[in-house]
Amino acid sequence: MAPRIADNAPLGELRRYPCTHFDFYRDSIRQIVATDQIRFLRTQLFGFDSE
Repeated sequence: MAPRIADNAPLGELRRYPCTHFDFYRDSIRQIVATDQIRFLRTQLFGFDSE
């Protein structure tokens, strides 16, 4: 279902992570996901990606 939703979202991105649902509570995974989310928002809201 998620791939179909991402395909229909004009600015959407689908990211897959090598973990299970509850692994997102681990700091190492949470930091990776948060970094990806911030990068996406900066790109979409401000038009740039500052790494």
